[in-house]
Amino acid sequence: MHALYTKTVIATIILQWLSSWACTPNERSTLLSFKAGLTDSQGRLASWQGNGNCCNWKGIGCVQRSNTTHVTALNLRNPKPVQRARKTNGMMFAYSSDSWSLNGTISPLLFSSLKQLEYLDLSWNNFQQSQIPEQLGDLHRLRYLNLSNAGFSGAIPERLSNLSALHALDLSCTTFIVDVSSVSMNMSNHRPVHNFLFSNASSGFLYCHSLSWLERLNALTVLVMEGVDLSTAVSIRYSDWAEPISFLKNLRVLDLVGCGIFGSIPVSYLLNLTSLSSLQLSFNFFSSDIPPQLANLTSLSILNVVSSGLKGSIPNLPQLQELYIHGNSNLSVDISQFFDIPWPSLQILGASLCSINGMILSNIANSSSLVELNLQSNNIVGPIPPFLGNISTLNHIDFAMNSLSGSIPSSLSSLGNLQVLNFNQNNLEGQIPDSLCAVSLTSLFGNSTPIYICLSFSGVAVRIDQMEMPKFFQPQYLMLASCSIEGTVPNFISKLEVIEVLILQGNNLIGSIPSWLWQLPRLAYLDLSNNHLHGTIPPSFKLAMSIMPSGLNLANNSLQGNLPIPPDIIEVFDLSHNQFSGSIPTQMGERLLNSKYVSFSANQLTGAIPPMFCDGNNVLMNLDLSQNNFTGTIPSTFGNCTALVALNLGENNLTGNVPLELENAKNLKAIRLNNNCLTGVFPKPIQNLKDLEFLNLGYNFFEGSIPLFIGHLSGLRVLVLRSNSFNGSIPTEITQMHQLQFMDLSNNNLEGTIPSNLSSFEALTKQTPAVILGYMIELEALSMNLELVNKGMQLQLTKVYSYYTGIDLSNNHLDGAIPEQIGLLQELFMLNLSRNNLVGQIPRSIGNLTTLGSLDISHNKLSGNIPISLTTLDSLGWVSVSFNNLSGQVPSSPHFETLTLDSSVFEGNPLLCGGSTGKSCNTYHEEGVRGQETEGRRTTWLWYGWLVLSFAIGFWGVFVVLAIKETWWVKYWNTMEDMAVGIMNFFSGYKREVKMQRRHDPLL
Repeated sequence: MHALYTKTVIATIILQWLSSWACTPNERSTLLSFKAGLTDSQGRLASWQGNGNCCNWKGIGCVQRSNTTHVTALNLRNPKPVQRARKTNGMMFAYSSDSWSLNGTISPLLFSSLKQLEYLDLSWNNFQQSQIPEQLGDLHRLRYLNLSNAGFSGAIPERLSNLSALHALDLSCTTFIVDVSSVSMNMSNHRPVHNFLFSNASSGFLYCHSLSWLERLNALTVLVMEGVDLSTAVSIRYSDWAEPISFLKNLRVLDLVGCGIFGSIPVSYLLNLTSLSSLQLSFNFFSSDIPPQLANLTSLSILNVVSSGLKGSIPNLPQLQELYIHGNSNLSVDISQFFDIPWPSLQILGASLCSINGMILSNIANSSSLVELNLQSNNIVGPIPPFLGNISTLNHIDFAMNSLSGSIPSSLSSLGNLQVLNFNQNNLEGQIPDSLCAVSLTSLFGNSTPIYICLSFSGVAVRIDQMEMPKFFQPQYLMLASCSIEGTVPNFISKLEVIEVLILQGNNLIGSIPSWLWQLPRLAYLDLSNNHLHGTIPPSFKLAMSIMPSGLNLANNSLQGNLPIPPDIIEVFDLSHNQFSGSIPTQMGERLLNSKYVSFSANQLTGAIPPMFCDGNNVLMNLDLSQNNFTGTIPSTFGNCTALVALNLGENNLTGNVPLELENAKNLKAIRLNNNCLTGVFPKPIQNLKDLEFLNLGYNFFEGSIPLFIGHLSGLRVLVLRSNSFNGSIPTEITQMHQLQFMDLSNNNLEGTIPSNLSSFEALTKQTPAVILGYMIELEALSMNLELVNKGMQLQLTKVYSYYTGIDLSNNHLDGAIPEQIGLLQELFMLNLSRNNLVGQIPRSIGNLTTLGSLDISHNKLSGNIPISLTTLDSLGWVSVSFNNLSGQVPSSPHFETLTLDSSVFEGNPLLCGGSTGKSCNTYHEEGVRGQETEGRRTTWLWYGWLVLSFAIGFWGVFVVLAIKETWWVKYWNTMEDMAVGIMNFFSGYKREVKMQRRHDPLL
C-alpha cells in the first residue's frame, strides 16, 4: 500500500498491539474459526491459540470502548509476497517461494462479529478466487481496507458504499511486474524489439459495472483499483463514467491501471480533485491526447500513462516530478524542444518506445533535478550532450536503440551516483574516455554501486586495463558485446559477487576461460561466443536462476575436450563451432529438460545420437547436432519433442529411415537432414507437419516419387531434395506451395514436363519484405543455411534472406518445353534448368523476370532464336545457353554483351552467330544463300529427272497392260475418245456464256 497513507496508520496500530486488554469471547471464537478455514504453511497464525487474549495474537489490534475491549485492527498482509517476473518465454518466474501466503476462504461471519474494525489488511494472500463478502459493507468504522492481490474474483459489492469513514481503499487484483516476454529480435539485424518491459500479473478477476457506490466515500484519500475491469462501466456511461470519482474531493492517489478504460482521459471530472498528487492510468486504451488542462492540478506530481494508446504531443506540466509515458508509439515529441520550457521539478522521465526524435541539446540543463532519464527505442540522433554530466542527481541513463553518434563525453564521469548506463545499439565511435574505463571506475560511479551497464553494439571500443576494481563495483548486468575488448577474460570480473548476466561476445578475447568464472555465485547467463578462446571447460558447471534465460553460449571459439554436463535449469546451451569431441553423455538428457535452445553443431562429436533428448516432458525448441560425425539412426523419441521448432541433423553419417514418430512433433518449422546416408522413400511423417517452412533432405539416398501431399505443405518456403534418387514426374500439386521461395530438385532422376501452373508460387510473383529466414528462441538467433548453385558456382549461404529465391531442376531427365508462365515469377533470382531434355524455344516471357540474377538452361535440346527480351534484364549477372540447338543471331545490348564475353556461354550451338560466338552473321548469311542456290539447282534437275522417268514409266506401262487383252485396248481408246468430245463441248458452251454476259455487262 502507498506510503502516503500507511505511516500514521501503522504507527497507531503498533500502539494498539501493545495493549493488554482482552478481546471478547465472541471475537476470539470468530477469529479461531477463521483460522481453521485457512492453510498456514509458515505458521504465521501460530499465536492464535485456545482461550488466550486475542489482543496479544500476531496481527490483531484492540481498543477499549465503553469498558469493553474490541478487535479494531486485523493485519494479515503477507510479509513476504512472492516477487514475480515474466520471462522471455512468457512463463512466470518467481524470485522467492509463495509459501508465506494464507490460503482459504473467508466466512461472512468474520465481519458480522468484528463490527469495531477500523483497519483490515488481507493483501497478498490467496482466497481462491472467492467473492468479496458483502458483509464488509457493515463495518462502518473501517478507515483502511486493503484486499489487493488476495485472490478475489467477481463483482465488487455495492454495499461498500456504506464505508463512509474509509480513507484508503485498495481492491487491486493485478500487480506491476517486470516483463521481457515481448522482447524479440529482428532476424535481419538482431536489434531487440519489445512492447514495454513491464506488465501486469493478475491475481484474480474483479469487475464493476458502475462506480456510483464511490459517491458516498467522501473521506477517501487513496483509491487503488489496479486490474479491476471497468470496461462495462465505461460502455454504459461512456464520457460520464468517471463522474462518481469527482465527488471524492479529498482524493490524493487515484490508481486505475489496467482497468480496460477506453475513449479519452476524463479530465473534466479529474479537475475536481484539487488535492490529487498521483494519477495512474497506464495499460488502458485511450485514443486521445494528454489533456493540457492537467496543468491546472497544481498538486499533481506523478503522471503514469504507460502503454495507453495516447497520441499527439506532451503538454507542459511543470508541476510534475515523475512522468511515465513508455510504450505510446503515437506520442510524438521533438526532444530538442521538449526541454525549452523548464521542468523544474522533473525527477523521472520514462519515455521509451515512443516517437521521440531530434537531438538532445543543452536545454536539458533546464531540468536540473533529473534522477532517471529513459529514452530507449526512439529516433534520437546526434551526439550525447556533455551537459548531462552537469546534472549531479542523475543516476539512470538509458539511450539504447537510438541513432546517437559521436563519442561518450568525459563529463559523464562526474556523475558519482550513476547506477544504470545503457547505450546499446547506437552508432557511437571511439574509445570510452579514460575516466570511464577500468582505470578509474571510481570517478565514474563514485560511492554508489552500478547495477546495469550495457554498451553492446554501441560502436564504442572499450579498453580494459588490468587494474584492481573498486570493491563497490558490483553490477548485476554487464553487457559489452562487440566492444573490441582485447586480451584475456578481465580479472576484475572474478570480484563481481552479484553479477547475473555477463555478455562479452564478439570481442578479441584470447586464452582459456578462467576457473573462477564458473564460481560466480549469482551468474545466470554467460556469453563468450565469437572470440578466440581455447582450452577445456569443467566437466560440469552451475548457473543461478534469473529473469533472463539461464544459459551458456560459447559458440565460435576453439574449445575442446568432452561435452560438459550443464545444470538442470539451463535454457540456452550453445557450444557450436568448437572442437569438442567424444560422444554425448547419457545423463545429458535429464539435464536438458528445461532447455529450449541446444546446439552442438560443427564439432567433432561421434557415436549414436542418444534418445534422451526428448525423453519425458521437455520444452526443447531447437536442437542442432549438425556437422559432426554421428552414426546410427535417427531416434524415434524425437517424436516426443512436441515443442520442437527446428531440428538440424545435417552433415553427419546417419543411416536408415526417418522414424514415423517424428510426425508427432507437430510444431516443427524447420527440418534439416541433408548430407547423411538416409534411405527409403520420401519420409511420410512430413505429411503431418503442417507448419513446416524449411525442409532440406538433400544429399541422401532417398528414392521413389515425390508424393502428392507435398502440395499440402502450403507454408513451405524452402524445399531442397537435391542429389537423391527420386524418380517419376514433378507432381503438379507442388505449385500449391504458395509461400515457396526456393526449390532445389536437382541431381535426381525426375522425368516428364515442368508443371505449368507457376502463377500459384505467390512468393515468387509478389515482392515481400527483406527478412532473414529463421527464428528467435530465448533471444538466440536461429538462422537457416542453404547450398545453391549460382552463376555456375556452388555457394553456401549461412543466412537466407527472403529475396534469395530460386528454382533448380538441373541434371534430371525432364522433357517438354519451358512453360510460358515462367515469366510470371518476377521475384525469381536464380533459375537453373540445365542438363535435361527440354525442347522448344526459350519463352519470350523470360524477359519479365526483372530480378533474375542467374540463368542456366545449358545442355538441353532447345531450338530457335535467343529472345531479344533476355537482353533487357539488367539484373542478370550470369547466363549460359550452351549445348542446345539454338540458331540465328545472338541479340545484343550493352549489359548483355558484358555477360557473354566468354564464348562458352554459347558453346555447342553451331547455328548461332554474332556476339562471342566468333561467327559473323553476314558471312554466315552469304554462305547460306550460296548453299541455298546450289541446293535449289540440284533440286530442280532432280525434279525434272524424276518427272521424265515417271512419264516414261507411266506411258509405256499403260500400253504394256492394254496389249495383254484386245477388248481392254478397244475399251480404253473408246473411253479416251468420249472424254475428248466432252471436254471440247464444255469449252464451247463456256465461250458462248461469256459472250452473252458481255452483251449485258460492258465491264466484263
